[in-house]
Amino acid sequence: MDTKTPVVAIIEDDPPVLQMLDILLKSEGYDTVIYENPKPFLSDIKNLNINCILSDVCMPGLTGLEMQQKLKEFNIVVPVIFLTGKADVKMAVQAMRDGAVEFLEKPVVAETLFECLKDALTIDAELTERTIAAKEFSENYQLLTKREKEVLALIVEGSTNKSIGAQLNIAESTVEIHRSRVMKKSNAKNCAHLIRMVLTSGIGLTPETHSYQARLST
Repeated sequence: MDTKTPVVAIIEDDPPVLQMLDILLKSEGYDTVIYENPKPFLSDIKNLNINCILSDVCMPGLTGLEMQQKLKEFNIVVPVIFLTGKADVKMAVQAMRDGAVEFLEKPVVAETLFECLKDALTIDAELTERTIAAKEFSENYQLLTKREKEVLALIVEGSTNKSIGAQLNIAESTVEIHRSRVMKKSNAKNCAHLIRMVLTSGIGLTPETHSYQARLST
């Protein structure tokens, strides 16, 4: 995680509770943006640079779980901590299945909340790192030649150099050259790192890499 001050979006329809949470988080060194309703928050979300969402669950108009679904529709991944005035196991299970970091019952204990926030920020840092790495790989992928992309597709499938040579009708020594260039252009530390970057990048595939597409769909 970088050195900038973490920003937490607080969404709570009870003004006194919202104010209390705002003061509490700021006293711990967090920056905050506050909302009494999820709808204006969702309208602003694409212009916000937040690291975590702290939200009530039961709110009029749009519930916290519905807001969580909207974020998924927007393809926005931000760690969410939910607060609730009454325990609801079914609701908590659903929230966690959809990626919530924690589901806390009010009145929340400050120490517990701060621990959850630390966990959420760790998750956010990991997500950011993966996003940056995926973007970098997608850009590097464009530097590959058609043949290098074909070799890469077969590497991801787990094919050996001998097998790749046979499938592409090229010498094994030529495969080694293409493989080395793929590793260099991709900034891959090793084969496992290369495969991990490919599987998390979401790169588009050409017809020549149909076997790689089959790998991703399994």
